[in-house]
Amino acid sequence: MLIAKKPTLSVSLFAIALLLSGCQTLSGVFSFDDQFDVETPKPQLQSDITKHEFGLSGDQAMVGEIAAVETRENDTLPDIARHFGLGYNDITAANAGIPAWTPKANSRVLLPLQFILPDAPHKGIVLNVANMRLFYYPKKQRDKVFTYPVGIGRDGWNTPMGMTSIAVKTPNPDWHVPPSIHREHAEKGHYLPSVVRSGPDNPLGYYAMRLAIGSYLIHGTNKPFG
Repeated sequence: MLIAKKPTLSVSLFAIALLLSGCQTLSGVFSFDDQFDVETPKPQLQSDITKHEFGLSGDQAMVGEIAAVETRENDTLPDIARHFGLGYNDITAANAGIPAWTPKANSRVLLPLQFILPDAPHKGIVLNVANMRLFYYPKKQRDKVFTYPVGIGRDGWNTPMGMTSIAVKTPNPDWHVPPSIHREHAEKGHYLPSVVRSGPDNPLGYYAMRLAIGSYLIHGTNKPFG
């Protein structure tokens, strides 16, 4: 277990809310009977697609581009999403007409690999909770940003907002099951051990970073499609 006595990596946690009340005023401008021609983007199939690492310059607000691939036999949308650094929600929303687990071979799959950068300093780790995406700005690579999909706590387990730092980095972490989780599973007839050792069944995955606030972690998972 690596303990950082003086944490040097900052973490920003942001939630983005969409204010929709103003949409009521549109009825005075547009008629909903009006017809608009909407062109669906049809990017060319690509063999060299940027996944996690993107170049960055100045006050750039967006990185990446929409791409497309064709499915092969036995492909699934979650498999494709994981390969290209997308979340399950990302790829299923972009390909609503394709069955997630049983797409036909040679189906054209859109990859929404264009990302709006959070309105936050390009420093350390920034978590966009609303978009379920992590952005990492390396201190020694000012012209780079790395981005990955993330899962967040379930309803009722709110992620705190604000600035913090990484206090502890742990490879191959053990999961000490919280009493609340014990009680919840016991009520359903499932009895968990007090500690789940590192391995393929550990919900923390193979890496965990404890934040300096509360008992919150950024960690891996044993259910990449969950």
